[in-house]
Amino acid sequence: MKIPKIAYEMFDKMKTNVQNSLDQEIAYERWANIEYAAQAMLESKVEEQQILNMLIKYWDLRPSEANDVLRSAQKCISEK
Repeated sequence: MKIPKIAYEMFDKMKTNVQNSLDQEIAYERWANIEYAAQAMLESKVEEQQILNMLIKYWDLRPSEANDVLRSAQKCISEK
């Protein structure tokens, strides 16, 4: 029995959709974990400049991204 070409195309499309969904979940978790680390450093009284340096070095963030993460972490801590 021969499987029609459309079946392969549908399977490829489904596989691509699942992979895109997984990629989005991984990216979300990565950013959430980076923010958790920033919150932990803030609560441990690490200086802001040191936090920025560590975010840039260990999570390969751009300075602007590190700054955004730090501000978001500060906001989360102030809301607790």
